[in-house]
Amino acid sequence: HRWFAEGMLANAVTGSEFLLNAVDFSKFRRLLDVGGNSGGYTIELLKKHPTLEASIFDLEAVRPLAEERITQLELEKRCSFIAGSFFDDKLPTGHDVLLLANILHDWDTAECQHILGACRKAIQPEGTIIVIEPMLAENLTGPEHASVSGLTMALLGGENRTPSRISELLEDAGFIQTWKSTVGEQNSIVTASCPKGNSSC
Repeated sequence: HRWFAEGMLANAVTGSEFLLNAVDFSKFRRLLDVGGNSGGYTIELLKKHPTLEASIFDLEAVRPLAEERITQLELEKRCSFIAGSFFDDKLPTGHDVLLLANILHDWDTAECQHILGACRKAIQPEGTIIVIEPMLAENLTGPEHASVSGLTMALLGGENRTPSRISELLEDAGFIQTWKSTVGEQNSIVTASCPKGNSSC
C-alpha cells in the first residue's frame, strides 16, 4: 500500500496547485478529504490556509503514512486521520467542505451514486463538495491525459467522465448550484452545494 500511497502523493502535489487556484478555501472551516489516502491534497491545503482544519477519511492501511506526514509537518492540532470505507461506513460529520480527489473515476455509476449519497448525508447544510480528477472534454475529444487514463479506468471498472456528467451525478445525489471549471490538461474541477435548510444534508 505504501508505494501506491506515495504515488498518489506525487499526483496530489501537482493537482493541489490547480485546486488552490480554482477554489477559495479561505471561506471554509473544516475539510473532509474522502478517500484522501495519505493526505496529499489535504496537507497542501492546510499549508496554504492556516485557519483550515481537516480530517482524512480512508482505509486503515494508509493510516501510518498519513499520520507520519501529519506529524512531520506538525499539523496534529489541525488534521486527523479517520479510518473507514465509504462503502461500508458512515462518513464523519461536522465538515463544511468535502473533497473527492481522484475518487469517482475509479467506480461505476451505481458506486458513484452510493459515494455521493454518503457525502450528502455527512455534509453540513449549505456545505460544498468538490470533485477533482481527470475529466473528458464535453465533445469527448480530449484532453489526452483524460482520454488515455480513461482506457485504464474502463478496464478496472471505472471511467473518466465529462464535467456535465459529474454535475448530473451530484444533482442526482441532491446537491445543487453546480459549476465546473474549464477542463484542464491533467485535472478538472466540479463543485456543488448542499441545499439550504435541507435536513437530509
